[in-house]
Amino acid sequence: MSGANPGLADPAGGALSITPSDSTPLSKVVRGIYVGGSGNLTVGFVDGTTATFYSVPTGQLLPIRVTQVYNTGTSCSNIVGLY
Repeated sequence: MSGANPGLADPAGGALSITPSDSTPLSKVVRGIYVGGSGNLTVGFVDGTTATFYSVPTGQLLPIRVTQVYNTGTSCSNIVGLY
């Protein structure tokens, strides 16, 4: 339904290409991260904490709500945020 406010259990309604940055947050809070090329992924969560996911395999979909993907500590590529 157009204009409906989806819940977190609902499928994503949009996507954005992510370029990791240590200074620029994402334009939207995302509810999932797709990793197209394997490596490490360092993110900032909505609660302000950070974490690094090590050895994320190609094609992995991480169901995490983040506001930033950091360049420092991130070596994976082709990152897509789902919102």
